[in-house]
Amino acid sequence: MDLAAYRQSENERRRLEDLLRLLPNTGGAILEIGPRDGYHSGILKSRFASVIGVDLDPPKLSLPGVQMTKASVTALPFKSGIFSCVLCAEVLEHVQDLESAAAEITRVTCGVVVIGVPFRQDIRVGKLTCSRCGRVNPPYGHINTFDEQKLKSLFHRLELVECSFVGKVTRRTNPLSSWLMTKAGNPWAAYNQEEPCIFCGSHFEGSPSETIKSRACASLAYRLDRVQQVFLQPSAAWIHALFRKPA
Repeated sequence: MDLAAYRQSENERRRLEDLLRLLPNTGGAILEIGPRDGYHSGILKSRFASVIGVDLDPPKLSLPGVQMTKASVTALPFKSGIFSCVLCAEVLEHVQDLESAAAEITRVTCGVVVIGVPFRQDIRVGKLTCSRCGRVNPPYGHINTFDEQKLKSLFHRLELVECSFVGKVTRRTNPLSSWLMTKAGNPWAAYNQEEPCIFCGSHFEGSPSETIKSRACASLAYRLDRVQQVFLQPSAAWIHALFRKPA
């Protein structure tokens, strides 16, 4: 994914603006889970006394007040209740053990938690076939989908203060189109994505070669989806939730 181009998109600007709106202006220490390249960490350091970023592959940054740590969200290496705020955006859709992740996030905060995830994403759209193991992957390694009720259930030990719905998307499919695209080898997915195969860990190296049969299946799936789009209403791209830890 081209992060520079992505950040210029209207949906992404709205997503960042809404996350910043939900974050408190109380200073203190914030734990940012999944800082990626550290772009948002630089923004957060102007609002918090210290920023701790946690990632499986943390970026190398030299910003005053910003520290990066290699760790998993399911096993955070911090004492309980030491962060006034925890920000976890664009992460939980990738996590297999959601219950452990939610429990760890709840444990380390003494104040608020801000969660950002795709809203009711149809993970059949844009799926990929791994050339190494042959298994079908969801797009960008998104193995989980979310709505308000699922977030409330995951973070049941916290008080839900606010939910907001950001951006617009109409990317949805149907069982027949999904089956046809898989029969075609899923040739029209984003095979340049950074996320590797969730089954064997291999990186995707270009879309599979197309045959007459695969082109026919993919074309029919595309046409069916185009017809379906006529009847669809846009839905939110993301759901953001602000939680507070009870005293």
